Amino acid sequence: MLKFNIIIPSIKIDELLIKCVKGIIAQNFKNYSLSIIIEQKDNTSYLKNILNQNKIKYKIIVSELSNISAKRNLGSKLFVSEYLAFIDSDAYPINSWLRTSLKYFETKKIIVLGGPSGIPFKDEEEKYLISNYAKRSFFCTANLSKRKYSRKNHYFDWLESCNFIIKKSAFDKVGGMNENQYIFEDLELCSKINNEYGKGKILFAGDLIVYHKDRNIKNFLKQRFVYGMFIFEALQKSNNVGKIISLIPFMFSIIFLLFFINFYSYISFYYILLLLFLLCFFIFYLDLKKFKLKFNFLCKVFILTIFANLAYVSGNLLSFLGKKLSKRIYSNSQS
Repeated sequence: MLKFNIIIPSIKIDELLIKCVKGIIAQNFKNYSLSIIIEQKDNTSYLKNILNQNKIKYKIIVSELSNISAKRNLGSKLFVSEYLAFIDSDAYPINSWLRTSLKYFETKKIIVLGGPSGIPFKDEEEKYLISNYAKRSFFCTANLSKRKYSRKNHYFDWLESCNFIIKKSAFDKVGGMNENQYIFEDLELCSKINNEYGKGKILFAGDLIVYHKDRNIKNFLKQRFVYGMFIFEALQKSNNVGKIISLIPFMFSIIFLLFFINFYSYISFYYILLLLFLLCFFIFYLDLKKFKLKFNFLCKVFILTIFANLAYVSGNLLSFLGKKLSKRIYSNSQS
């Protein structure tokens, strides 16, 4: 039986998907199949030629499905395998990705395995690196930040599905991914795993690395806005710590607005505001100090982080409009 069925959901076959596939072809463990689910059939013959030349067992499905959860569920049914390996089409793994994961499954009593989801492409442009380091900051992604880059092993209650491997039997037992879930599908799946198998079955391995393409600044802000619009889903599915952290930007904005309305005419208010700004920057510096960033670049990351939080809060405020608008914005932010 196949060990791994690697599932790649995508909109189309582009340079990033080809890079992802080549990273999989380069694996030093060969007992796997490849399931690619796309919406547009352009360049299909080109991709098939690459896979055929390398004698890869694969299926390419052109589907009208646009929901990433539905695509992954479809991919999970294309081959019989012991494990399902999910990776995004704008990412590619290190050569030992599968072999390393197999080692963990054989030595640890785990159901789900994942790794860093925010390691940038080599020689990445600055406009992408700025958003990458913003996501590494606690000010932006809070307690999820270490899942972007940490090289240490941790047990978490959920992991991001762009670098995510799960036992096929467990995936089927909990009913796969919720196809009505537009984002946070990984949180939903891991919640079902925790309920079925108990805590301590989801391992983050620091050496299970995929390199992930970041959004440019404009699309990064769109993404943060949409996450804000899904605040109610985040609150429903998060633990108590996650609920509190999800509400901090919104509550802080309300407090700031109240202070501004009542004290904007006092000059001392602006001195206090400046001191708070400098204090936040100092804490931000301490948080990212380990990355040894140049000061000018660090300032750009800090400014983007501020705007990312403003985008998130704006999403919170517009969340009552429903999901239709947020889905369209989220789709447009992925290019």
